[in-house]
This record gives sequence, structure tokens and C-alpha cells, in this order.
Amino acid sequence: MREVYRGSKAALNQFMRSYAVRHSETSRAMVLMAPGWVRTEMGGPDAHLSIDDSVPNLVNVLLNKKGNAGLEYLDYLGRTVPWSCVRRPYFLSNLTCIPSAHCKRECESRSFDEDLSV
Repeated sequence: MREVYRGSKAALNQFMRSYAVRHSETSRAMVLMAPGWVRTEMGGPDAHLSIDDSVPNLVNVLLNKKGNAGLEYLDYLGRTVPWSCVRRPYFLSNLTCIPSAHCKRECESRSFDEDLSV
């Protein structure tokens, strides 16, 4: 199940990046969101967030993005999630980067917590 979820998230992210390039003239905000590690059937009982913690924050982030054109990948607190960095499966705490100098700088400049895992 987790593999299917991760694959679908990766496909959606790539689709939105391509869509945003083709529609760069639009004034619409485009947002991909990382809801955090949420206690659900898939997230499990050890997840850091309840649905009640995550969802209101997601709504606030979306409302704050209104009127700001362009595509952003944001977490449930409105923090930018670097495109070039990917998390290991959420049950591991290590951050893994696609090998590039840009990604290394991006990842080292942020402190990631378990809430960014999806």
C-alpha cells in the first residue's frame, strides 16, 4: 500500500510541475501539500499529528496562498518543501537527497522533522 501511495504522490508532483510550466501565465495559485505524518490507518498510531491538527493548518495555508500565482510545495504549516529532496519512508528518520550540490545545500539549510514525512 505504501509503495502505491508514494508512487502516486511522485506522479502527482511531476504532473503539477509540468502543468505549472505550461500554464505559467496564469494568476492562479497552485499548491501541492504535505499534510504531515497523520494518525490514520496508513500513518499508524505513532504518527505525530491527529487529523484535527493537520487539516485546519492545511486550510489556513491554502487560504494564505490565495492570490499568489505560481506553484509551491508546502507542508501543513506553510513551510516550503524542497523539490529536490525526498524523504525516506516515513518510519525512518533519515533525510535522503538526490545527489546534487543544490539539493545538499537545500537539505542542510533546513531542519526537517518527522512532520514532513509522507
